[in-house]
Amino acid sequence: CMSKTLIIQNKLKVFIRKYYIDLLIKGGILFFVLGFLYFFFTLFIEYTLWLKPLYRTILFWLFILIESALLLFYIIIPTLKLLGLRKGIDATQASKIIGKHFSQVNDKLLNLVQLQQNHEQTELLLACIEQKANDLKSIPFSNAINFKQNLRYSKYLLLPLFLIILTLLTGKIDLFK
Repeated sequence: CMSKTLIIQNKLKVFIRKYYIDLLIKGGILFFVLGFLYFFFTLFIEYTLWLKPLYRTILFWLFILIESALLLFYIIIPTLKLLGLRKGIDATQASKIIGKHFSQVNDKLLNLVQLQQNHEQTELLLACIEQKANDLKSIPFSNAINFKQNLRYSKYLLLPLFLIILTLLTGKIDLFK
């Protein structure tokens, strides 16, 4: 019984790790795209309006604040959760996500996790846990996360690239100075 439940617990840990790596990939793309677009927007405002030093300073610190928030939200927090330095999703939440992805899992995994958390380990309960673990051991939980889905976010990387090329072609490279 214990070996089967340990296999399920390890598969849940692998899923949770892959879940946060997926968030980091998505977050990295969004951090870069949103950060660059905001940077470009800030430079455009300064270039077209020729702001006074006070307004330039406000614009600069607003840029730093927004970039820091993007870094915190999209990179630092998921990294801390991945490393276990901050509370992330637990086995119950992971089992709900997996249950939505695999129709054959449905609520079985959630029920197994809840049964394992029961402190009154009767023989009937242990037999039920063993049966559910046996039913679920062949299902690859980590397949619920598909890194290829992040490719749909990569199309947004084209916008900053387009803006850089457009800036170079128009000869307005001094916009970045």
